[in-house]
Amino acid sequence: EEHRQRTIVEHCNDVDELERFHARERAELRAEIRELRSERARAEVDAAIARPVHELRTQLVWQMQSLRKDFAAQLADIARLEGRGGGHGGAQEREAMRDRLEESQAELQAWQE
Repeated sequence: EEHRQRTIVEHCNDVDELERFHARERAELRAEIRELRSERARAEVDAAIARPVHELRTQLVWQMQSLRKDFAAQLADIARLEGRGGGHGGAQEREAMRDRLEESQAELQAWQE
């Protein structure tokens, strides 16, 4: 009978030890889950921030390319007009084109800053 009681006590102690082990393991797993969720949230925020920056960069590149094309067209028009000489009307047209070119250059400069 005494042996039986000792065996029961040992068994209960083993069960208590196993339960403490499982409780520690559950706590560690919960902490790991919290950390993984936190990492995921940070990654989602980083991705959300990166997306608008990328979109802005893409838009600015497109606008810069558009301005460059406009400059090239305006320079070609000025060169064409200067090559043809022209009378009084050509001088006014050249002046207007130069003004547009200067405005476009100022706009490009503002975008680059």
